[in-house]
Amino acid sequence: MLFLVLCEDLPDSDGPRRDLMPQHAPHIRPLLKDFAVGGWLKRAGHTRGSVVVIEAESRESLESQFRADPYFGPVWRSVEVYEFEPLIGRWIGKTSFDQGADAA
Repeated sequence: MLFLVLCEDLPDSDGPRRDLMPQHAPHIRPLLKDFAVGGWLKRAGHTRGSVVVIEAESRESLESQFRADPYFGPVWRSVEVYEFEPLIGRWIGKTSFDQGADAA
């Protein structure tokens, strides 16, 4: 099942993000094989959070893994996990609602 993970940063988290990278990297590395895409949310040159689309067995286990990350607390203010259902976009090869997308 696909999930979207939204990690919202605390204000002024650039320093802690840099300082905790040596602890964060080995924590997140085992999950990378399940990432569809991941990246930083930026505004005015500063990272404001992270977004990951990832395959996982359950929302609860994924949320636990991200909340156990060394970034949770010093860098991430919150971690929210949502079921994700891709419907449209170049990445999935469907750029029109006329291509069979079900009405919500």
